[in-house]
Amino acid sequence: MYAGEPADICFYTDVDYWSVDNFIWEFDYLVNYVCPSKIRIHINSAGGSCVEGMSVFSKIIDCSIPTVCINDALAASMGSIIWAAGDELYMKDYALLMIHNPFCGSDDNKEYNQVTEAFTQQLKTIYSKRFGLSDEEIQSIMDGKE
Repeated sequence: MYAGEPADICFYTDVDYWSVDNFIWEFDYLVNYVCPSKIRIHINSAGGSCVEGMSVFSKIIDCSIPTVCINDALAASMGSIIWAAGDELYMKDYALLMIHNPFCGSDDNKEYNQVTEAFTQQLKTIYSKRFGLSDEEIQSIMDGKE
C-alpha cells in the first residue's frame, strides 16, 4: 500500500473496548502515515457496546479522507452504526443488516432505563441523518416491524 492509493481496513469482530482501541489505532495510522486516497472499511460485526461503537462512528465520520463502508457479511446492532459512518455505503448481495433498539442486561432480562433511552435517541439521530428516514420509519425498523 502506498500513499495516494486506496487502503483497506477490517472491523471483523464484536464492538468492545479492545477491538475499538485496535481499530482506532490502525485507522489513525492509515490517515496519518499512509495517507491513502480513500479508506475502505470492511465490516463483519455482530455489534456490541454503544459507548465503544460511537468512538468508531465518530472517527470514521470525522475523517478528512473519503471513506467507504462495506458490509461484507453482517453489520448488526452497533455494527450497523459503524457501517452507516462511511461517505459511501455498500453491502455484499448476501450480507445482512440488523437494526434494533439498544438494551442493557442479558437476553433473558433486558432492562430499559434512561441510559437505553439516551442511546435509542442517539442511534435514531444517526439513522435519520444518514438515511433520511422519518422518526416513525426508524422506530418501526428498530422495533422489528416491516
